Order: sequence, then structure tokens, then C-alpha cells
Amino acid sequence: MSDFSPSRYTESPFLALPWAVVCLALVVAGVEGYLLLSEFGAFGPAKIGMRGTAIQEFGFNGAVVSYFLETGRIVPEHLMRLFTYSFVQPGFSQAVFIAVLVLALGKLTAESLGNVALLIIFFASAFIAAFVYGLVFGAQAIAYGGYPGVFGLIGAYTFIRYKEYAASGGPKARAFKLIAVLAGLRLLLAFFYGWQSNWVADFAAFPVGVILAIALVPGAFAGFVAKMRRQ
Repeated sequence: MSDFSPSRYTESPFLALPWAVVCLALVVAGVEGYLLLSEFGAFGPAKIGMRGTAIQEFGFNGAVVSYFLETGRIVPEHLMRLFTYSFVQPGFSQAVFIAVLVLALGKLTAESLGNVALLIIFFASAFIAAFVYGLVFGAQAIAYGGYPGVFGLIGAYTFIRYKEYAASGGPKARAFKLIAVLAGLRLLLAFFYGWQSNWVADFAAFPVGVILAIALVPGAFAGFVAKMRRQ
């Protein structure tokens, strides 16, 4: 007899996703939806250039890094931009791509490391990547878009896969397949369209994701403390 249950077919796919993944994806989609609707006049007169205004107000300027290094002062507005720039995308297609990657990579990361760990990896990767970007390019560095946070999740994904392959005796090099493909695509794009300076932020985020995943894996801190006590 069939075990047909209406709930199996009517349940929202979002209910099967960790809450942190849903929140990140909804913010990306919500911001993009607002920008698009504003440009089409859904909230009054059409606001042409709304995306550029959002980048100016919520993006991160690398000059902030120079200012911090020279004065040692931390301005709350500047600090906030290190977190908000990830949600302002340069266009609709990238917003869709970022949301899809967050859903896919975030699900694996949250299920393996937890919701809080996912948020830490995403935002810390974006934070450090923007800082490095500003450190390298100064005022020429304008950070916006979700790729750094996503590359941080790719770093976490790589570590999780590496750990799985190591446990099963599989080829551990396969864990690096995704980052290798993305790096290859970036090189191909650079060949045709030239090198983009913001790629520095993307690839700076990858090792941050790996390191944080290692530190945030369940039991890692307790194991570290036990090891220190034995020594």
C-alpha cells in the first residue's frame, strides 16, 4: 500500500533548510527585489541609479583601511559596511547566483557545523576579505556583492569534503575540485576581459573559510583544550 502523504508534497522546501541559510538567502533576494522595484517605480517615481546609490551607502571603500591604519580609530559606520556590502549586488543575475550558492553551500555547512558557524564563516570571510582588498588597493578598492562571503563558504565546503574523503579513504584532492573550477573560470575570464581587482577579495576569503571551518567543527575547541592540558 502506498505511503502517500499530502504533507510530503506540499511542505515548503525552505522548511528543510537550516534557518541561517534561509535568512541569508532571503536578505540577498529582498535587497535585490527592492532595488529592482525601486528602479521600475514600484515605490513612487522610478529611482534610476538606485543600485549605484546603494553601493555608495552600503559598499565598502578601501580608503577606510588606510584611515584605520593611520589613526587607529574605528568608525561604527565604516565597520557596518564590512557586513552590509555583501548584500548589494551589481546586478540581478549575480544576485540570483549568490542566492543559489548560499542555499547550496550554506545547507551543507550549517548541517555539518551548525547555523551559528555558518553565519560566522560568511560574515568573517566577507569582513577579512574586504579588509585585505582595501589593504592592497587602498581607495581604489570598492567592495560590494556577495562573492567574498560565498568564497568563505566554499572554503568551509572544501574542508568538510576533505574530512569526508579522509574518513572514507577516498581521493582527498577531489575536495578542491570546486575551488579549482572557479579559479579556472576566473583565469579564463581574465584572459578575455582582463583582471578584476575585486577577485583579490574573493580568493582572500577562501582560506578564511577553511581556517574557520577547522576551528568551528564540533568538538574542535574541546579537543584543543584537552591537547593543551596534556602538554
